[in-house]
Amino acid sequence: MYHPHCHDPEGMIFCPNCENDHLESQSCFEDDCPFCGQTHILSHPCPQPTQGDGTLPDSGARTEYDTGAVRDASDGKGSPHMIPPIAIRKMSARFEDGAKKYAKHNWMRGIPLSHYQDSAQRHIMSWSEGDESEDHMGAALWNLACAAWTEEAIKNGKLAATLDDLPFRECRGDTTS
Repeated sequence: MYHPHCHDPEGMIFCPNCENDHLESQSCFEDDCPFCGQTHILSHPCPQPTQGDGTLPDSGARTEYDTGAVRDASDGKGSPHMIPPIAIRKMSARFEDGAKKYAKHNWMRGIPLSHYQDSAQRHIMSWSEGDESEDHMGAALWNLACAAWTEEAIKNGKLAATLDDLPFRECRGDTTS
């Protein structure tokens, strides 16, 4: 599970392997936290980068280009080139503003999915009503991106299942109580 550090993560780097912030010169720690002095046990150490063995992942399918070049097929891998750059700019501005206001990666500590849904829908309504008091589209995109990450982190056991508090999902059981 993600451990939020007790201090501002300035001068820190985010480790995508353990999802913690570390000083650039440190790897994952299992003893005393260099940030707060408490003992935190992480589920795994950061894997060290390894040299490739010369093999590439292979789906078995190929795409051949007009030039004669061949690559592994990209079907099912998404098409990031189709994402409008303005959407990325708007969302990344919200990430930057949030990092300044709350702390870098603060949202990864765990926010209930219902809060992301509520905020995204409020921003979409404000945008659709023509409210220009802030970048509502960027805020909606940010909330949806963070909700997607949170949902995946819950499924992977990195965040508590209690953060998935959306009441109207299928197969939830009785929602009348």
